[in-house]
Amino acid sequence: MSGIYDAIVVGAGHAGAESALALARLGKSTLLTATEIATVAY
Repeated sequence: MSGIYDAIVVGAGHAGAESALALARLGKSTLLTATEIATVAY
């Protein structure tokens, strides 16, 4: 992990998780952030 990302998604709710997944599937290096584990969509 280099610390350089193509995209940073702030918020891991439903929309954020879907966005991060779509970016990763496109081959983009993606960082997904969340303030609380309880708010992460899965």
